[in-house]
Amino acid sequence: MGRSRSSCSTGRSGDPHYLSTGRQALPERAPADTIARVNPRATAIGIALSLGACAPVAVPMPIQPFPDVPVPAEWTPYSDDWVMIRSPKITAARLIYFTPESVEETLAHARRLLARAGWIETRSDRFVSAEKFPGVWVEFSKDDDICRLTVIAGAGATHVDYTLARVNPGS
Repeated sequence: MGRSRSSCSTGRSGDPHYLSTGRQALPERAPADTIARVNPRATAIGIALSLGACAPVAVPMPIQPFPDVPVPAEWTPYSDDWVMIRSPKITAARLIYFTPESVEETLAHARRLLARAGWIETRSDRFVSAEKFPGVWVEFSKDDDICRLTVIAGAGATHVDYTLARVNPGS
């Protein structure tokens, strides 16, 4: 009674270079001469450069991008979350600042500056944020434009958020 051979056993009279299926097997530790050796460092650099080329180019916005939405010099812009969207008819923006002033001082300061720039207060409301900090939002209008000011107390600074929607001139 003979031994049974698996499909991976040697074939052709026990020659280890042939499988029982009749195909030639690569000798052990034989280099694969059909694939060029790849330097992993060069591959990593190539991938990093190609991803960098695809990244969007960020253009910093000015501290006060709209002349009629005044921003006090002592407010610090938090431009990582600033957004501006422009279409042929509308421009929308979200501008975020931090200030050491209290909510009431910040609110009074912003109301005064916006009123001087021609904005009319239309409504407001007080609230408590999810983090349990007091806040207030105030909505202003000027012609067809809307500006919403949100001021929220924080642990280290007061958070100021301008959300602006305006009709582009000539549209």
